[in-house]
Amino acid sequence: MCAPFGRERHAALFVEQTEQITLYKRYNKSVYYFNRNIEVDFYIPDEGLAIQASYRMSDEVTIERETKALVALNSLYTLKKAIIITYEDEGEIERDGLRIEIIPSWKWVLNEGHSDTNRQCIYY
Repeated sequence: MCAPFGRERHAALFVEQTEQITLYKRYNKSVYYFNRNIEVDFYIPDEGLAIQASYRMSDEVTIERETKALVALNSLYTLKKAIIITYEDEGEIERDGLRIEIIPSWKWVLNEGHSDTNRQCIYY
């Protein structure tokens, strides 16, 4: 994850740390950092899940960096799901046949790490 400065840097670290805690709670010791000429923040091989953390996806350099890593990993190990978790951006990108979800951190955590539309949060 590219670290911006000041308040954005703290928010970027928050996104990555929140993601890490949630993943470890959900998948225990099956969470890996993948770095073999490709840097992917979190990889869960048993689930075919790869996740990147990025503060925002507002410029082409960031979009290219984050998606390129996921596409490269997908060419080595077929992914079932690829996600980029951000501070507040949301959407979807398709690169080289790989569908990549962009999800805000708060939404991802509230849905217990799942972005499936069938799952809903219950608020009391």
